[in-house]
Amino acid sequence: MVGLVAAVSAACGSSGSSGSSGDGGVTSVEDSYCAKVTPCCASANLPTNGTACHALFTAFTGTTGTTGSASAVEACIDAINGESQDLFCQDFGASLGACSTAFSSGGTVAAGGSCTTDEDCATSSTGTATCVFNPDGASAVASVCVVEETGVVGSTPCNGTVSPISGGSETSFVGTGVPVSPSFLCRVADGVYCDDASSACVALKATGAACTDDSECVVSDDCDGGTCQPRSAIGGACSGTTSCVVDTYCAAGTCATLLADGAACSSDDACASGTCNATCANTASTALALYCGTTGN
Repeated sequence: MVGLVAAVSAACGSSGSSGSSGDGGVTSVEDSYCAKVTPCCASANLPTNGTACHALFTAFTGTTGTTGSASAVEACIDAINGESQDLFCQDFGASLGACSTAFSSGGTVAAGGSCTTDEDCATSSTGTATCVFNPDGASAVASVCVVEETGVVGSTPCNGTVSPISGGSETSFVGTGVPVSPSFLCRVADGVYCDDASSACVALKATGAACTDDSECVVSDDCDGGTCQPRSAIGGACSGTTSCVVDTYCAAGTCATLLADGAACSSDDACASGTCNATCANTASTALALYCGTTGN
């Protein structure tokens, strides 16, 4: 099981409710989610009537599952509607941090407290409560609860940059001290990155600007030789320091189209699905069968 439904089923394993929004919350998120799934099903020539998706929600969340606060449910719906369709069809909402507490009353650990998993952290109306690894080796606390919000230019303190990669996104965290709450995640898709020196979200740098990491540059560039330089297009030269444009990869020194499912591969970066196991494997294909069904519309 992948995507948002997996997270929902885990959250609904608890009993009781605190600030529950009731079945209306489940239904509204379910409807928004299944509507978002429909174009994914259509592109794969699978049923688009939503029957399988709704059945999956019912099976894993029940009709009276514990839900989070009304604000958490609303934030989840907004996140579903706001995610790009291409990314959603790849991870089926697995990267929607705003939905992590939509179906749970949350834990009891306040921001800054020691935690083991996200479920330990008390929910927040302003962001996503997450259990974050503590990079401060001098502290006895391994991980702490942090409320993470989406940053814009000037948001501080920030604790990481979310960058697009084949098959989804990755987060690179900054800082060496105990994580502060609330903190901000700076998303490259929103035109910002987390500057380690100032601990603030700052605008991505234009071509020619000085840089120390790829995440500092606009999406079409990478950091090459200390300045932001255009990434190579398909057919262009690439190396360990010169990257290819998004959704391509470096094959023996030349940028090439990402490999389709079933093609022989040697790294995840080469696959359109982002997963290589001797051959490119698309975990989304299994999810599509679950969410869409396999019979006619």
